[in-house]
Amino acid sequence: MAISATGPRRFAVIGEPVVAVDLINTIAAPGSPTADDLLTTDRDVHAWWRIEGTRVPSGDLPDIRALRRLRTALRAMIEALVDGRPVPQAAVADLNFFMQSAPASTRLLLTEAGLRTEIQWHREYGGNPRLAFIATQAAEFLSDPW
Repeated sequence: MAISATGPRRFAVIGEPVVAVDLINTIAAPGSPTADDLLTTDRDVHAWWRIEGTRVPSGDLPDIRALRRLRTALRAMIEALVDGRPVPQAAVADLNFFMQSAPASTRLLLTEAGLRTEIQWHREYGGNPRLAFIATQAAEFLSDPW
């Protein structure tokens, strides 16, 4: 699905199966004719989260600097893999940081319709479940054999 994030002059592709790819797509690739960053203002960030909101855990929006830090780590990892270079250790460390900052566990719930499972994100560690989810989803995707 394509969307216009902040008007006709900015364009991003949204709806990739992995939310991390949508996050990476919020900045033009190196060497592109434009150097647009679709997350430059709070308004931009809120628009992006509104679009992604149903795909990530609920909760407070993370700090824009944390979102950009995760995006930078993801981009460094993807670019290294695509270029056949070693993945930067700093990017792996950042991804691990976001995953462990809000770990998840599975809970079994008894409902009127029967048993079902639910993911519980542990906010008590001070991390943001939205960023932890994106980092975890990206790690699972990147660790699968291509």
